[in-house]
Amino acid sequence: MACTMTYRGKRRRQVRGDCYSVCTQTIKKRRCAIKLKVCVTCDKSYHGDCPVHGPLIPLDESRGWDQDSKSFTSVPVPLQVTVKKSSILNAGKGVFAKEFIPRRTRIGPYKGEVVQKEDVTGKTDTSYFWEVKKNGSVLYYIDAKNEEHANWLRFINCARNEKEQNLLSFQYQGNIYCYTTKDILPGTELLVWYGEQYVKLLGLTVDYMFDARFTCAHCHAQFVEKYNFDLHLKYSPVCHDANPQVFKCGKCREKFHTLSKLQQHIRRHEQDKDR
Repeated sequence: MACTMTYRGKRRRQVRGDCYSVCTQTIKKRRCAIKLKVCVTCDKSYHGDCPVHGPLIPLDESRGWDQDSKSFTSVPVPLQVTVKKSSILNAGKGVFAKEFIPRRTRIGPYKGEVVQKEDVTGKTDTSYFWEVKKNGSVLYYIDAKNEEHANWLRFINCARNEKEQNLLSFQYQGNIYCYTTKDILPGTELLVWYGEQYVKLLGLTVDYMFDARFTCAHCHAQFVEKYNFDLHLKYSPVCHDANPQVFKCGKCREKFHTLSKLQQHIRRHEQDKDR
């Protein structure tokens, strides 16, 4: 039996096979072709936006450009923020909020020149590099050193500790974005955690004088919240492998990287006891 279907705006005639089975296979293929979205907050994949946290709200750059930033850079800067001297010693210029920026606002993408891995040497200036990865391996770098090929995200500085960090970075479809992890008040500098090596490269003084509960054994980054520490270990395989398993079971002394794994393990102990 022949079946005529409309698929992606074109009519295609199936000559062989049962009509229902062919149509069903086509529908399945089209459904699989839909790319899943990963929620950056709960790290779960959905066909569409996260039902709990919803979509990230992009920063509106259509309202015009900040005139005060022209004395610091020729790169256009949206009205919601301004570029001026950073509040961090030796950090140069920084980005500050001029208006209230709500939590879960998406910023980006980070623009620059694409640099291949094989073109990077020990003498290469990587101070404006962002890594683009696939399956844990670096595909290429985005270099925003040249202002002619960059945008205003190049001026966002590295946080000295987790308390002052208000941005998180994430990769989506080969681009680097940031999103606000808290409401940002006018006059507040936008700060993201780039990593320990970046801090050392710029010669920044990292302030660890806060109530840090988790410390990475590899790069020595410190975290107040376990959620951020787990994210750090998840997206850095080297750090994940270097860190000891810190959560111990009180009954069998087995160790786990995360508290949730330990809790699941303890529940199994309780289930075995009830049997």
